[in-house]
Amino acid sequence: MEEVVRAKFMQNPDLAARHVATGRCRLKRGRKRTMESNLKSERILLREWLESDASALFALAKDSLVGELAGFPPHPDEAESLRVIREIFCKPETYAIVSAADGTLLGCINLFPRRKGERVYATEEVEIGYWLGRPFWGRGLMAEAVWLLCSHCIDPDAHFRCAVIVGYAKEGNVRSRRVLEKSGFKLVETKDGACRYELLNTLQGRSFGC
Repeated sequence: MEEVVRAKFMQNPDLAARHVATGRCRLKRGRKRTMESNLKSERILLREWLESDASALFALAKDSLVGELAGFPPHPDEAESLRVIREIFCKPETYAIVSAADGTLLGCINLFPRRKGERVYATEEVEIGYWLGRPFWGRGLMAEAVWLLCSHCIDPDAHFRCAVIVGYAKEGNVRSRRVLEKSGFKLVETKDGACRYELLNTLQGRSFGC
């Protein structure tokens, strides 16, 4: 994985898929989730959320600007961060973004079905969501995380059925739009101040041209 550069992924998703480390999340009773393996690149690791992340999550998610851009209210206290980990971040394909070097929590990234009632592994269209703590902006880390998760999604061993990965960003959110564009997403529509980007999956036999 570490040897595959983004340019190669853009030209040949199959090549990137063969190199990416794969990990599929499963839900178990009592909100416990296991992961066969983590997703890792040179600088970041995508892993399951832990209750012990609550303090670090609060330190990042209490920032009103982060919440405004990502679409969630700032966390008022650590108890709210713990609730989010237990009730929201326990879902399949929801990862903590941490530093591969020292484990510092950087942000969150996930894949989820576009339609209610569908499972992320069984739907043809999944949406990617993400946010990064403000201290880590401007380093290219978010684009790296998006690329890593999308590589995982097109890996045949990950058992996804999606034909397209969708990403949304506010029209004025230049940083988020740049993240999607760097990761190979194409702008397909701008409506009511929101930009819709798509990344097509060539491995599912559709016209996926990243």
